[in-house]
Amino acid sequence: MAEKRLRGNGQRQRPAVVALAFGERFAEGVRREAFHTRYITFEQVLRFLMDYIDGDTYYKIKYPEHNLVRTHAQYKLLRSMEEQYGTMCEIVRETVAKYS
Repeated sequence: MAEKRLRGNGQRQRPAVVALAFGERFAEGVRREAFHTRYITFEQVLRFLMDYIDGDTYYKIKYPEHNLVRTHAQYKLLRSMEEQYGTMCEIVRETVAKYS
């Protein structure tokens, strides 16, 4: 059964108002993506490194230094993202403005 969206006064919201509210929430989510992509990459750096230090017990490896190589690759990606963070944010701002 479809849920009816009601205003505080009990009247139904118009679809455009609902779409606008959804659009604002979507835009805020997109704005956060530039930060989240860096955070997740940093987390992977730590996870690969910790698994390497702990004896490679979590991730499957193909050779002894595999997790260390993964750590370096993720760290290089993270540094690149840090260098380009301003550009990433600008792309997000332009995209949000385009569809707002």
